[in-house]
Amino acid sequence: MSDTGIGVAAKRVEDHRFLTGNGHYTDGQAVLEGCVYDDDGQLLTGSYMDYTMPRADDLPSFSVATEGVMGASNPLEVKGVGEVGAIGSPPAVVNAILDALAPLGVEDISMPAIPNRVWQAIQASSVRQAAE
Repeated sequence: MSDTGIGVAAKRVEDHRFLTGNGHYTDGQAVLEGCVYDDDGQLLTGSYMDYTMPRADDLPSFSVATEGVMGASNPLEVKGVGEVGAIGSPPAVVNAILDALAPLGVEDISMPAIPNRVWQAIQASSVRQAAE
């Protein structure tokens, strides 16, 4: 559910591609995408061969609903839709990962939560717990 306010460009808001695209983009940001640099500051993930972007099979299927409620924070009583999916999605995805890893003692993980980073967090937690 997205509180989009009253649609100024209603057809664009009702199309939902804008909202689903933003959601998919930020899911990729949370678990796949990341720039990697070497010790000299040279970008190592500068091409699509090296930089992982989400593909359709990486992403969940979901539906979007909008609710047009007038905004009271500005004279036009409108709200932005452009980055609505980019605000809450990455922290929600990372928090879900942390909730799943909590029984293993993992308390923190940086984005992107790529599989190797998740594995390293689990291993570090196991070593820490064994030392205690």
